[in-house]
Amino acid sequence: MKIDKKQVGIRIHELRTQNNWSMEELANKIKASGKSTINEWEKGRTIPSKKFLEQLAKIFTVSTDYLNFGSFPQYVTKLLENAIDTEDERSWYLSKLFYLKNNAKYRPSTLLQGLEKLNKLEDVDDDNQKWALRELMELQPKLLSKLISSYIDELVQYLKSNNTNYDDNRILEFSNNFFKNKVFEQYSSFAGALKDVKLKLNDTYMTLAFKSDDEELNKIFRHGKNLDQKETLKQLEKSLTISPEQEDLLTEKYFTRLLVSYMAEFNDELNELYFKFLRIKKNNHQK
Repeated sequence: MKIDKKQVGIRIHELRTQNNWSMEELANKIKASGKSTINEWEKGRTIPSKKFLEQLAKIFTVSTDYLNFGSFPQYVTKLLENAIDTEDERSWYLSKLFYLKNNAKYRPSTLLQGLEKLNKLEDVDDDNQKWALRELMELQPKLLSKLISSYIDELVQYLKSNNTNYDDNRILEFSNNFFKNKVFEQYSSFAGALKDVKLKLNDTYMTLAFKSDDEELNKIFRHGKNLDQKETLKQLEKSLTISPEQEDLLTEKYFTRLLVSYMAEFNDELNELYFKFLRIKKNNHQK
């Protein structure tokens, strides 16, 4: 990971003040040219050379990696967040776990596809899409940070047991394996498997709902499902003069809309099943 000069400066400043040393005292201890050098480091304008970095680590009793990158949990968290942002394949299982534990619309990248760039909201005409994008921008990083934080102690212990140190490649490889196991744990439970089914169902539902959107069909479906195709098309013909090609298109949309309505009913049944599961679990614990 790239060294952040400002963060290095902040850590040097914190360690120096914790020891109640002035800039001049610290400069004397490591034989730097003067307090101006320390000031340049703490302001994040420059970073210590390898020689001075090792001397600072020694007198502060920390590692050079800590001075460069911060604590190991902080480093791992930042590395994983960057991997998600860049869609690194080694963050796939973390993304999957994020997807399983949160509503599908907060899944990394999903909502962004087809809506172009986050930083170009002015190019998005639909107000609902703008709201969804803003919501994603605000919530997705927070939810991801919360997820990583909930596993960080266990993950760090696992990484240390595999001697990854501050090696980016090893951290990402072993982290991916760690989250792979967590994903499998999710699938092995009823609640995890049910959530995955619901999320996949929701993805397909949203796609088909958009595909079958039609003003005339909307009018008919407001009054409930009409299972008779011919009757439906007759109602459509009353308000439209349509060609055979248009009739085929409306037929396609009609049956797609029926499929969407069945999926909505199935989703309701899944919700009932889940709540029943929770009630029984609660009763079991109260016994």
